[in-house]
Amino acid sequence: MGRTLGRKQMNSFFKGNQLYRQDSGGNYRKVNDIIPTNHWKLQEESGTDVNDSGNNPITLTNSNAIVNQTGKIGKAYSFNGANSSLSSSNSLNQTSSGSFSAWIKLDTISADVHLILSQYNGGSSDYMRFYEYDGNLRVNFRKDGVFEGNCQAEYGLSADTWYFVVVSGDGSEYKMYINGVEQTLTDIDGSLVNSGNWLDSIDSGMETYIGSFGNASGFFQGYIEDVRAYGHSLSEQEIATIYNAGNGTLNSSLIKAYPTSKAPISHWKLQEESGGTANDSMNNPPLTNTFVTTNQVGKIGKAYSFNGSSSKCSANLPSIMQASSVGSFTVWANFGDTAENTEAILSVSKATNNTRLAIRRSSTTETIEVLCQINDTYQWIIRANYSLTNAGWLHFALTQDGTAPKLYINGIDITSFDLETNKTVWIDNSAFEKLSLGCTNANGSEYGYFAGLIEDVRYYDYALSEQEIKNIYNNNKGLLLS
Repeated sequence: MGRTLGRKQMNSFFKGNQLYRQDSGGNYRKVNDIIPTNHWKLQEESGTDVNDSGNNPITLTNSNAIVNQTGKIGKAYSFNGANSSLSSSNSLNQTSSGSFSAWIKLDTISADVHLILSQYNGGSSDYMRFYEYDGNLRVNFRKDGVFEGNCQAEYGLSADTWYFVVVSGDGSEYKMYINGVEQTLTDIDGSLVNSGNWLDSIDSGMETYIGSFGNASGFFQGYIEDVRAYGHSLSEQEIATIYNAGNGTLNSSLIKAYPTSKAPISHWKLQEESGGTANDSMNNPPLTNTFVTTNQVGKIGKAYSFNGSSSKCSANLPSIMQASSVGSFTVWANFGDTAENTEAILSVSKATNNTRLAIRRSSTTETIEVLCQINDTYQWIIRANYSLTNAGWLHFALTQDGTAPKLYINGIDITSFDLETNKTVWIDNSAFEKLSLGCTNANGSEYGYFAGLIEDVRYYDYALSEQEIKNIYNNNKGLLLS
């Protein structure tokens, strides 16, 4: 069925279903690690040093805040609203974009400034303040005495309640989030200024404060825990990850939708309860169902069950797909417990020779592979270790942008090439004739029958972005939040 290829050393691997990727320093990190430049966890039990576990640590000095209090995640600091503050004469990284986040619980709601995190130097007219005022979340950014940021999220925070709060700026606009949900920003005192400017725009020599503005005003009254500063504008997905890691529970329906820019040109939902065809909701010809059991419990709704020996859904490759030199396949699949044979979820092939593009599981290892072969010659192969034992439902996305394919599992790019002869080849090649679910073809024979469940197969005539793939995954309740 084709030659066996040696495996290159990969710069990423899975441990269980956690993806690790090698960074520029040669170290492997979890893909979903979101590393702050500064991270004051506020878990100290005594003393005046406030430790920073971020990449660019700044140790703060505690003045009159009470340590070792009950927090949201672990411990927290209690601020008295009169003279307690954490401070350092060192400034945060002066980057062009960035984010602040913290868990806060207010003792009282009043028309007073309660600083969460600020950058200030009494000898300068510049500053940045992230604070609460009368139940609203605010950001001020002042440069040369002029406000370049002056806006608020009118949320209506309550006393004695923990909130996860975030402000980010990317140089064009600020965004604020409360409990993982983006808020609409409005004016402060009739002035709405939303430049998104960050710390590279203000004077150097700023000082860092948590719980006050220059140890002189704006004293916070309540509890603060897990304060972070990032050198980039956090994405909504990253914010959801941090929020849930802090024991928040962000419902997926609250995540802002990032719709695909175009609908799929083919979409086999596989929701049929009976019959011999799998209909395409985009009005292309249906697939023929051969020995596949319909109406099974799926990931989204119903699913098709494939028996691993003779069941398949297939049809001639739609002409609309044959014209596509770029594109994307997406599919939900649930494998059986063991792989006795090579199992193909989806393939495009030609019946008379070794010409195929297939997403499949290897018969000998817990490996997902995608191979592209034209007239017996392999064009490219993606192969990635992935633990399929009891993995349950997995979402696969294969894209081609005209330069190279990419493979995503559960919204994460796991692309690792074993072969890169011609990475531009796609299904517009005239050699491809047939589309199959649950098997593939080689030398005129069908093989690689899939044992498991398949649901919601789509084809797009462009390369989906990573965010679009995550959106499809989340909308189908994958919940890529951590």
